[in-house]
Amino acid sequence: MFHCCAVYRAEYNRAIQSKGRGLKHPPPDDLYEDRRDVGLGWFGRWFRYSYKEAKEIDPDTRKKIEDVDLNRPYFTCWLLVVQVVIMIVTLAVYDLAPVGVDLKEEQRQVLTTSLAIESRGHQVEQNPWIGPSYVDLIHLGAKYGPCMRRDKKVHDTISKEREIERDSTACCVRLDRSGCVQLTKQECDRAVFTEWLKWDKTEIGGKIRSSGSVCGQDPRDCLEPQSTGAHQWPDDITQWPICRSRGNQSHLKNMRDEVTGRPCCIGIQGECVMATEEECDFLDGYYHEDYSLCSQVNCMKSICGLSHFLDPDSPDQFYRIWTSLFLHVGIIHCVITIVFEIIVLPDLERLAGWLRIMLIFILSGIGGNIVSAFFTPYQAEVGPSGSLFGLIAALVMEVVDKWAILRDPLWDLGKLLLFIIILFIVGFLPFVDNYAHVGGFVFGLLSSAVLLPYIVMEKKTRMIVIAVAAPAFVILFTLFFLLFYLVEDFDCSGCKYFSCIPFTDTFCQNLDTKLLPRNSDLQGL
Repeated sequence: MFHCCAVYRAEYNRAIQSKGRGLKHPPPDDLYEDRRDVGLGWFGRWFRYSYKEAKEIDPDTRKKIEDVDLNRPYFTCWLLVVQVVIMIVTLAVYDLAPVGVDLKEEQRQVLTTSLAIESRGHQVEQNPWIGPSYVDLIHLGAKYGPCMRRDKKVHDTISKEREIERDSTACCVRLDRSGCVQLTKQECDRAVFTEWLKWDKTEIGGKIRSSGSVCGQDPRDCLEPQSTGAHQWPDDITQWPICRSRGNQSHLKNMRDEVTGRPCCIGIQGECVMATEEECDFLDGYYHEDYSLCSQVNCMKSICGLSHFLDPDSPDQFYRIWTSLFLHVGIIHCVITIVFEIIVLPDLERLAGWLRIMLIFILSGIGGNIVSAFFTPYQAEVGPSGSLFGLIAALVMEVVDKWAILRDPLWDLGKLLLFIIILFIVGFLPFVDNYAHVGGFVFGLLSSAVLLPYIVMEKKTRMIVIAVAAPAFVILFTLFFLLFYLVEDFDCSGCKYFSCIPFTDTFCQNLDTKLLPRNSDLQGL
């Protein structure tokens, strides 16, 4: 990567020292011989773009081309370094997920809330790119809808679980005093030698209560904050504060024994189960040893990571639409991205400069991500795929600009569009986001029309293109931004097929947007 940047620096210096500034070896009879074709570079060579001879081009156009200055690829070098460093740090901090394209069943003997060593199992999503799990990618800053806005489906599911915890759970204690855990009556009855301590219009701490009891927390035993007078704890355990200082009421059945299960946040949809620390670790969850109830923890915050939500019930990490551009799902994904950027990005940057190319890269990337976030909000996606398609769109704009000096512009444009169609077809495979591809290409086309320097196109035509493209970009981005935040219950069951065609029953399983029932990892175990 550093060698690549050095090569481009050397080539830049040779070009500047050559006659004609932008020309490497400007011959008298051929304007484009032995020259990087004004931004098209390797793509121009691969697709065999054919230019007219110098004598066929009017003098004004030839003068414009000869006056083109080459820029150093600063942004290319910076981007490659950042992406490689982030990939190395990711691999150093997080474990690799199992390699594959399906769900893998894992089994292990773990200590459970009954204090017995039992066999537990759950399904783990595999990663074909040799990288971390999607749970870890979300924690790193992946594009993931429920972390960027208050998602109605996730919020409604969490609210229903809180209602169950409030009305149907109580402290389940073992009669041998070996421990206790918060469970429903059905769950408690499945265990042997247990007692379910449910309050039923019972006077507790000077207040009639039907919600509770709670293992390890009681209004009669908490010194800070105390449940007294106007500050009495409500008859709703999901509204209880966190007790920071306990008293000496060890005779209370729900307070005398060790709490064997604490809240554990698992999955990527805010699921919370009561588990031991060992069991939670096996489920790749986030264990909360200082809390007694699932309602006391914010599982979406634990899963999303990064910054705190301004409103605990309303995720607001919208910045994920650009942080995800610098992440990769694995080593293979990172290598493919870097190779593509080395091929395409320096040539465009030498023509347009680091600032213009950086803006095209970022704008097309976030544009692709906002389109993807609206249509597939429950898919965790990382990588600059939208930005890369934005760069391809910039190549299309290059062909349009050079239309007058190409021998067969329609044929050259057709070859480039065929390449783009092939890439879109690849997007129907799993773990590839076609919505980001399409969105990135459209926003890249619009931003390139505004930002790329025009060399051949007439000034009047250029102003018309900019006058159309600039407001179109703003309107389109604003539209998808508003749709993403205002249409919370958007449900398109067929939209996933635009990103993945299910050739087998499990081929697109990772794209299933159905919210699974809670405790799904523990059912049937």
